[in-house]
Amino acid sequence: MMFVIRFLCCNLCVHVVSILQQHGAHAIDFKGEAYTFKATTTGIIATLSHCIELMSQREESWKKRLERVC
Repeated sequence: MMFVIRFLCCNLCVHVVSILQQHGAHAIDFKGEAYTFKATTTGIIATLSHCIELMSQREESWKKRLERVC
């Protein structure tokens, strides 16, 4: 019984080591991903803020035109 457990444990360790050797270079860089996410969201927020400002200006323009007509 002890032999079987030791065999399974060693086999599992070899399998884990093999996976890490094959895919270790593909590990996620969480710090880099966080910086990328922050930069992306900052850009999106800036773009949306600009769009909201343009829409507000356009609305004010339409209000002034409506007041002149009425």
